[in-house]
Amino acid sequence: MNPDVDRLCMVCDLALDGEGRALHADIYEAVMRSHARLTYTQVASALENSSAGELFDLVPDLQLAHELSKKLTQMRRERGSIDFDLPEAKIVLAEDGTVSEIVKRPRNDAHRLVEELMLAANEAVARFFDARGLPTVYRIHDQPDEEKLEAFAQLARTHGFELPEKPSAADLNELLHELEGRPQQKALNALLLRAMMQAQYSPDNIGHFGLAAPTYLHFTSPIRRYPDLMVHRLLKEHWARGGQPPRESERAEMEAFLAGVAAQCSDRERAAMKVERDIDAYYAAMFMQDKIDEEYEAVVSGVTERGLYCELAEVFVEGMIPAEELGDSVELDEELHRLRVGNSGVSYGVGDTLRVRVAAADPVRRRITLAPASAPRREGLEPEAATVRPSVAKPRRQAPPGPRRPRPGPARGSPRGRPDRRKRRRDGRR
Repeated sequence: MNPDVDRLCMVCDLALDGEGRALHADIYEAVMRSHARLTYTQVASALENSSAGELFDLVPDLQLAHELSKKLTQMRRERGSIDFDLPEAKIVLAEDGTVSEIVKRPRNDAHRLVEELMLAANEAVARFFDARGLPTVYRIHDQPDEEKLEAFAQLARTHGFELPEKPSAADLNELLHELEGRPQQKALNALLLRAMMQAQYSPDNIGHFGLAAPTYLHFTSPIRRYPDLMVHRLLKEHWARGGQPPRESERAEMEAFLAGVAAQCSDRERAAMKVERDIDAYYAAMFMQDKIDEEYEAVVSGVTERGLYCELAEVFVEGMIPAEELGDSVELDEELHRLRVGNSGVSYGVGDTLRVRVAAADPVRRRITLAPASAPRREGLEPEAATVRPSVAKPRRQAPPGPRRPRPGPARGSPRGRPDRRKRRRDGRR
């Protein structure tokens, strides 16, 4: 988005009242010219200091957008939207490919501003399709699994937080706000996430539970998300038909096609998330390789029969204390979600703090093994892997094995069009 350069774009021109309620929306193709290329840090600084020199002319517009985003946040929370504002780790690599540090990923008012405006645009475009009965790819989020939610509610009660028998999204969001700043915050946030259904793509609209939105889709990021690109193509096809709905024969074909696209995108999203988690775990273990026998303050983030998952807040990584490191006889109290150590009266649960020692770090297995700092070192607990240093050489591009992948969809206005073969990458992927 270089400034003073014409760019083709898709616009959601959304009119809101003073409280952030949507009045009407116009969606159209346009040519835009950006006034400035800004970073999140620049915008956050300008919002804090309105006399910021280089952005002085833009400050009034930024402040208006900021106030509007706060209204949108308030309105979304009032209707029951759930805010998982969990800190994320940012892995900083040195020039040789090793990990120099792991820090908390910054999140400021500029991030929240953009997020709220994107949510508002996505909802507005979803309403456009829904009101006209047009086929599209929705972003849906089903109701939580009742058994998992009840198990979470029971755990929350053991920590002194009350939830009704069948909590609504608003009840859950209120709990998350109560947790802010407490030792149990991250652990209970993560456990609530696991109780939730996974959001996915579908041509059938069932609403979005987490956002408390009756209709929602992804529109704002067509460069990095394929469903957004599909939504853009479906809008253009709608306009190419003169704003008329598709014929019934076309509709059946479109809906079948979109069902396949939605399923493929949901599957690839889950695969990408797993790869991301694996890479983070790999680098976390690599980072801890030279910290064997060092001690840290830890917070219990998960409890299983196999042991305790603990977060080392100082270095922003998570490891596991095997059950045998806690004592000879360890039993899981499923009702209270605690590990009890024999008849000692000692038990461990989510949110508890303890001093731990790094016992082993294995990047290949993506595993960090911890032990209580007071426990004697056990020989052969888990042999420390040889130090792994990633190659910084760029790998050669190769064609993926197996059969050819299905075409990801149309290149032009119709979802049934053929992609332009000239634009394919050499490895067979777009």
